[in-house]
Amino acid sequence: THDATTAIRTAHSKTVNTTLKTDISPIKSAYVQCLFGVRQQQASLKVKMYSNAMTSAETREHNMEKRGMNTTSFNKTITDASSKIEAFKEAVNNAENSTQIKSAMDSFCLYNGCKDPNNYHFAAKTSIDAMQAKLNLLAGLNSTSTYQSLVSQAQSDITNAQNALDQVGTSKYNGTQSSDVWNNIKPPSDIMH
Repeated sequence: THDATTAIRTAHSKTVNTTLKTDISPIKSAYVQCLFGVRQQQASLKVKMYSNAMTSAETREHNMEKRGMNTTSFNKTITDASSKIEAFKEAVNNAENSTQIKSAMDSFCLYNGCKDPNNYHFAAKTSIDAMQAKLNLLAGLNSTSTYQSLVSQAQSDITNAQNALDQVGTSKYNGTQSSDVWNNIKPPSDIMH
């Protein structure tokens, strides 16, 4: 690009450069419109992906509730995420140019991926909520010491996962934070199984 720019400057007169600038103006405008359209499509797909994730989570929560589990925390996570998704949708719909839509796209990530602290970590939150609801139900089924020691170990792992996720907050996972969260989510699942 630099070599081409230098070659154009040395090869053409001011008149030719002015003509080139005039000729490129509509192309640049078309590019800006095309970029906006592409970003709108990308935002639309992101909204659809988020909506599908919410539908799956709601179905999971409903099935757990039908089995007698207390899903209050799980439901709160879904409600919080839904309100953030609605705000995201509104920001995308109100964007009038590619800069605004890019800003809207960067304003919220349901999972992990926003460079700024706008990550909701929905998968980890719902996994922890689901594990806790299952464990709470299972804890009351048997009072033997062997059974209760398994419950205690599972609770310890869930608490460790929650503490690790609390340290992450809404930031992107850094270093070992992701494994700190997820490595503490799997063991309680195995114990409960």
